[in-house]
Amino acid sequence: MEKVKKLTSPLGRIGTLTATAGGNVGIGRIGIALAGIVLAGFICYAGALKNPFIWDDEKTVVSNDFIRDWKNAPRVFTRSLFGEKLEGVSFYRPLQSFSYFFDYALWNDDPAGYHLTNLILHILNGFLIFFIFKKLPFFSAKNRELAAFFTALLFVIHPVQTEAVVYVSGRGDILAVLFALCSFLFFLKNSFVPVMLFYILAILSKENIVIFPLIPFIMILLYRDIDRNGGRQHRHWEKKCLAGLFSIFLFYAALRIILLKTSSTGVLSLINEASFIERAATFPRILLTYIRLAVFPVDLHMEYHFVEKSILNPYVFLGMPILISALFFLLKTKSAPVLFALGWFAAGLLPFNNVFTPLHSTLREHWLYFSMIGFSALTVFLFIALLNKFSSAGKIVLFLCAASVVFYFVRGTMARSLEWKNPIEFYRKDLSYEPESFLMWNNLGVEYWRRREWRAAAECFTNAINVSPGKKYGIAYNNLGVVYEATGEKEKALGLYEESIRLSNYNLAYGNLGRFLIEEGRVPEAREVLEKGISYYPQDAEIRKQERRLTIE
Repeated sequence: MEKVKKLTSPLGRIGTLTATAGGNVGIGRIGIALAGIVLAGFICYAGALKNPFIWDDEKTVVSNDFIRDWKNAPRVFTRSLFGEKLEGVSFYRPLQSFSYFFDYALWNDDPAGYHLTNLILHILNGFLIFFIFKKLPFFSAKNRELAAFFTALLFVIHPVQTEAVVYVSGRGDILAVLFALCSFLFFLKNSFVPVMLFYILAILSKENIVIFPLIPFIMILLYRDIDRNGGRQHRHWEKKCLAGLFSIFLFYAALRIILLKTSSTGVLSLINEASFIERAATFPRILLTYIRLAVFPVDLHMEYHFVEKSILNPYVFLGMPILISALFFLLKTKSAPVLFALGWFAAGLLPFNNVFTPLHSTLREHWLYFSMIGFSALTVFLFIALLNKFSSAGKIVLFLCAASVVFYFVRGTMARSLEWKNPIEFYRKDLSYEPESFLMWNNLGVEYWRRREWRAAAECFTNAINVSPGKKYGIAYNNLGVVYEATGEKEKALGLYEESIRLSNYNLAYGNLGRFLIEEGRVPEAREVLEKGISYYPQDAEIRKQERRLTIE
């Protein structure tokens, strides 16, 4: 593998997106590569196109009347992904919301269309990865297209990507990475305005992509001692570009702090309840789990809730020395491809470290989506390095091993994507891996409620409350109230609706409590509840419905 000192600058060797030599032959190879990425994507996910809406899809799409009228489109920039006023900073993703307007215009309420959109966007990300790594001079011209193709292929077929692709509400990850890759591609073409524009679009798709400037920074850092074609002119452009990107980063961070104030209810999760020392002790396990998921994507499930209570846990005193030793060995190679890929992988996980800013879960598989580009590149880099060390017979064995891994990943992705087809079985299976997931207990209860299996639904909602930190999961209180009201226990239902509002200002609780009070003839109380609900959720259809009913009565 070539050392950094032997490489020339990527910024001085940028051409068009087609091969500079070979004419139509080059275009033909690119066409075959892109066709292979498309085929792989559809093989992995075609079966999932028939999957239903699930989990947050119920709120972002199914019950979201907002996306059904284009007149509402400009207002996506004034509300959160779930329709609340801009108080909570975690889910300001207007371009994700905006994308659902197009979906509804094309597919109405057919989930297959929404799943197809996710898949197409995922495949487009594979295309962009191919073009980007085709440009990077980490390999000889002979190997570059092939390396770029397998990097994109591994990214597209890896089972850990399933959560982002199959889950309609996971589109924020796909869109953010799409725009970030566009920004990086234009960075390689020295086009300042598109770099800035696509970075802004990426941030407006999902907030974690704000770390994107680290990727061009790492690349420039790796080549800081190399003379570039253009010399000072290129160095000036690099500084200008990084200054622009980091200025946007700082401006966005300031807006999040100043304008998008933290929700009064805060984040509800085990990791958020933990102390700083406990979160720091948990970080090694988080990192090692992400690496395990990338290398061995087995036992996949939606949520991971764990907290290590002491820095003396095995992940610290056993796992970290091994990890640090492996990292030291890789860094010692001084290989630009390896360092670049490791930097990409690490940068993508920075927003999810859960040490300084605890999130709603300790770990989620779709949080790996951007980092998997670095992992895919690292895998291909190491494979080619090994390939150069083997004899002909050894190369055959190595290719057979690689083919087996590809087959295993495709099979795993197909199987995991189909698990989402039956919501009850999906939640049951994932709960067997993570019984502390109060969200999944609640969602399983909703599925039983739809079947009018009241006892099973009540048990699930009760479990959701009991395993939630401090028993503060407001949505489950509302849902349990609905079950009690359906079975005639009205006083219990009333108390649960009120508790749901107290804990989380849940929009459905406002609607349910307002309706309940109207039916009980307690009109002044109903008016007060509904007015408060509208102040938080001015576009909520159920609250507005009860308000109109109150006016009529």
